[in-house]
Amino acid sequence: MQQGAGDLGDGGWAVFPQPEPYNFERLEILKGPASVLYGANSPGGLVNVVSKRPTEEARGEVVLEVGSHDRIQEQIDISGPLDADGTLLYQLVGVNRNADTQVDFQPDEHRFLAPSLTWKPDEDTSLTLLGQYSPQRVQSLRQAPLQLCRQRLHHRCARPRDQRPAWL
Repeated sequence: MQQGAGDLGDGGWAVFPQPEPYNFERLEILKGPASVLYGANSPGGLVNVVSKRPTEEARGEVVLEVGSHDRIQEQIDISGPLDADGTLLYQLVGVNRNADTQVDFQPDEHRFLAPSLTWKPDEDTSLTLLGQYSPQRVQSLRQAPLQLCRQRLHHRCARPRDQRPAWL
């Protein structure tokens, strides 16, 4: 999956969502001709990402990861009933990551919070509300150094098209 923001080449920009794998309950893959039965999809296939849902039994998980480039990531996943008879269920998934990368001045910072609530008034009826909050600070590793950007901008403004260097 592609993430972040990208240049479309014609001056426009596109934003690609950054899914959080820790919030995946499962991936469903539909391949071949059957993948176009439910809409205008490519015959190559379709990937359905199913988010975690509240559970009837209380459970929880806390994870701490450390790694290269001063990476520290905390994750939490808690779920269970909110009342004694189990008509209200909750789930809370959270991720907090602070890290550097192999490129100077390109931090890898990520925050993610996904609360969900299920109401089950009877055995045959349920309503689940899913939420996600993820403030993204998108930076691309494909950026040119600042000095090069200033030179390119100066050349574009100061020289006629036929006198520009070939790399512009």
